[in-house]
Amino acid sequence: MKAGKVIGAVAAVAAVAAVAAVAAVALSVAAAAGAAPGDTVYTGATDEGVKVKLTVATPGNATKFKIGKTKIECDEGGTLSNKAGTYSGFDRSDPGSFKDKRTTKSSAGGFDFKTRSKLAGEADAGSASWSGRLKLSTKVFDGREQIDSCRLSTAWTAS
Repeated sequence: MKAGKVIGAVAAVAAVAAVAAVAAVALSVAAAAGAAPGDTVYTGATDEGVKVKLTVATPGNATKFKIGKTKIECDEGGTLSNKAGTYSGFDRSDPGSFKDKRTTKSSAGGFDFKTRSKLAGEADAGSASWSGRLKLSTKVFDGREQIDSCRLSTAWTAS
């Protein structure tokens, strides 16, 4: 494994891997800059204290999830840092719950990244607050050789 090379590249490039998950929805998000009239915006944080914001439409369907900057720990001792991200266009959004799964690819600093994300949330009793989990799994490649794996699993709450 080329751990030293990855750690150096990650430090130099800061903010690459999980951003790929955001890039996949950038066009759909650009049109929806703010909450629509009648929407409810819930704010909160992850277990690590990272700020989150969930927008829910009038019938109770989640429409957008924002998360601040996060760090992803890697198997070879490195850390990937990512910019704040926005998720929308969920795979499923029913009144009181939503789920989303996506896989994205990106490149930075001479490395390729394949990121799988899973996001889920549910309204708590009375819909006064929401809670859920975000999971990110990123494989780091140097050419065709996988040289590292990085994972984040964090719970979040918003009210």
